[in-house]
Amino acid sequence: MRKNLIILAMTAFLSGFYQSMVQVVWQPYVLSLGASISTLGQLNSLGGFGGLVPSLVQPVGGWLSDQTGHKQFIQWASVSAIAALGFYFMAGQIGNWSLLIPGVILLGVAALSRPSRNAMVAESSSQSSRGTAYSLMIVATALAGIVAPLLGGYIADHIGRKVVFLAGITFEVISLLIIIGWLKEARVRRTEKITLAQIVNIFKRAISPPPHLRVFFLCVAGDSFAWGVSFGVLFGALSKAYGFSDSQLGLLNSSFSIILVLTQMPVGKFIDRYGTKVSLVLSEAIGIPLMFIWLTQTRFEWFVVSFALFGLVGATWMPATMTYLTSQFSAGSRSEAIGQLSAFRGLIAFPAPALGGWLYERGGLHAPVTFSLIGVTLVMLALAIFLKETRSGQMAQ
Repeated sequence: MRKNLIILAMTAFLSGFYQSMVQVVWQPYVLSLGASISTLGQLNSLGGFGGLVPSLVQPVGGWLSDQTGHKQFIQWASVSAIAALGFYFMAGQIGNWSLLIPGVILLGVAALSRPSRNAMVAESSSQSSRGTAYSLMIVATALAGIVAPLLGGYIADHIGRKVVFLAGITFEVISLLIIIGWLKEARVRRTEKITLAQIVNIFKRAISPPPHLRVFFLCVAGDSFAWGVSFGVLFGALSKAYGFSDSQLGLLNSSFSIILVLTQMPVGKFIDRYGTKVSLVLSEAIGIPLMFIWLTQTRFEWFVVSFALFGLVGATWMPATMTYLTSQFSAGSRSEAIGQLSAFRGLIAFPAPALGGWLYERGGLHAPVTFSLIGVTLVMLALAIFLKETRSGQMAQ
């Protein structure tokens, strides 16, 4: 199973490469097709890499993955992502943003793979090295993000944004072939019949987290909502309000990835040794000066600094959340638990980009960023006060 970590890291690199390019051009691309900032926020609330659709599919996908195996969900998610990128390309070909709607829905469906991937990482590592294993996956993605955003911005500025989506299709096809050929399934398929009542119960569990995880679930959901209000429209706003080019937006993402890569493995080892609470609180604390930069500065150089800080936010948050969650469940239920967290977080946070677009139309960039700053501060305080952690790294609430 440890060999699966190599395959998962390879495909994470490939996915991270094209996703970094797509994230750079996506928001300016939507605006270039005639959509408003408000419409951009609504699209991001619907699906794509975040939003309502991925929130709904992940708990079902996670539970089914625990029952029938992880690999098939990773494969079909890849197929869905390829179809989504195809719709993005066709929207540019005909110059109509409405074709982006099936694209964001299909990209949301591709989130089926997230619980399965994270569960396979947990199954391929020991409890004592799980933080490092998750950090390895994040580093694989972030390494691609050092060069890919610059490449995506350059392609968009000199050839056209549509070409970025064709490149994404190519990378995702390669990733799919690697998954089919080399990823090994470790779960034994259960023979019990799957019923509609079981599916309904999945959603009931998703909106009602276990009592001992309630504080954790609420803090993770609050974090996603707070960041989503501003980040869901940020690149579009920077392009429209400050005139940043796609190449400049790519440099921002590269700044994020460089810091993430440099700090991720040490952070993972820190989590394995000292637990997760301090990492989660620190992540929110770093977000406060970051958002003050967004509120007070307009120069591009300051936004590069802010995205370097954003790299620290990601490095201290992502492996800590997965390490904590997977330590609370056995191998046979981890994928469903990851899906439940994603659903709970998404069902609370999916309106955030739409709210961000609404606030931007009424108060400029300062309005959504101020909202996010308040939210991040409240989540930081909640984690510091209410989340309890034992010295062994296991949490109790």
